[in-house]
Amino acid sequence: MAFLDDFKTAIDQYATNNCRIEILNYSIVGGGAVLNTGEIFQFKVRVINEHHLDMKDVRLEAQATSFADVSLAAGAFGPSALSSVFNLNQGQSHTTGFFRGKAKAATPGAQALDIVTFRFSQWNASLGHILVD
Repeated sequence: MAFLDDFKTAIDQYATNNCRIEILNYSIVGGGAVLNTGEIFQFKVRVINEHHLDMKDVRLEAQATSFADVSLAAGAFGPSALSSVFNLNQGQSHTTGFFRGKAKAATPGAQALDIVTFRFSQWNASLGHILVD
């Protein structure tokens, strides 16, 4: 059953190993070049599926850090925020609507650090591209 074990591992690790997440259209609400504690920022996320599986029912989760809370465009700030569900076929990309963040602490020594992170909250694998094309 080595093939099935390897196949299951490949599916479990697919999003981490074969997708790229990028932050787009970052801006500080109200302007400015430096984000200060208490200020709100916004951004979109693009996810790119760089390999063979079609991903169905994908949902991204923005996760807060000790530096900032997150929300959707009109929601309350908190520890996480979920994107709407979308499909991400092989070789395609998807750009979300705006997420927001609210800075709650300064980064040490004013260094650039990730103030929010992302993960795949859910997705389903589809072999349609591999089996049909």
